[in-house]
Formats: sequence, structure tokens, C-alpha cells
Amino acid sequence: MRSARHSGGGRPATPMALGYGLDPWQLVGIVAKAQACGVRQAFRMTEAYIQFLNKRLEQDRALVGELASGDDTLSVLAAFYRTASSDYAEEARHLTEICAEAASETAGELQEEMHRTIAMTANGARHPAGTGKTEAV
Repeated sequence: MRSARHSGGGRPATPMALGYGLDPWQLVGIVAKAQACGVRQAFRMTEAYIQFLNKRLEQDRALVGELASGDDTLSVLAAFYRTASSDYAEEARHLTEICAEAASETAGELQEEMHRTIAMTANGARHPAGTGKTEAV
């Protein structure tokens, strides 16, 4: 195997293409896109969960006031736990929905990127040095 030579354009020239005619830099770009999608979706889920936790904390604070008011403690606690149970079930459904949407979006974006990259590779295009993007020649 020949060693890679540095072309002076910001990254070494690659002696051979990987599967589907992809060079290693194209593969790195696809992997980076997958990771970016995953991070974006993780932030989206974290934001949704923090909003839920804020809502629940407000209800926990309200419980303390209701218990201190002298009302029927058992009724107050029963209503609190009934609401909490319903809220947590709804949040689990909501997070599962976000996760399913994220998986679908990520798969679609990666499929589009693979098709685009393979098509451009078939046409002789390569990533220009240092840009991380595929462009037609």
C-alpha cells in the first residue's frame, strides 16, 4: 500500500477509496453528520425533559402549601399522586415520540447524505481540501 502524501491543501491525499468509491474524508463527513444529528436530538430531548421537571417542581411546591393548609391530607396526597402519575406517563409518551421522530429524521438525513455522496463520487467529485463538503467537479 502506498503511503498518503500531503498535498499541502490541509489534509493528506488518500491512496485508495473505501467502499462505494468513498474516500476516507467523505466517510468522516458522513459520520460527523450522524453525530451532529444525534447531539441535536439529545439536546431536544433534554430541553423537553427540563421543561417537564420545572412543571413538576412547581406542583411539588404547591403540595407543601396544600398540606400546610390543614385540608384533608389523604385527599390532597391522593390527588397529587394521581396527577403526578398521569404527568409522568404523558412525559414518557412525549419523550418516546421525540425519540422516534429523531430516529426517523436522522435516518432520512443520513440516507440523503449517502445518496448524494455516492452520486457525486460516481461522477468523480471529491471533497475539496479542508471544506468537509462534497462538491461537483
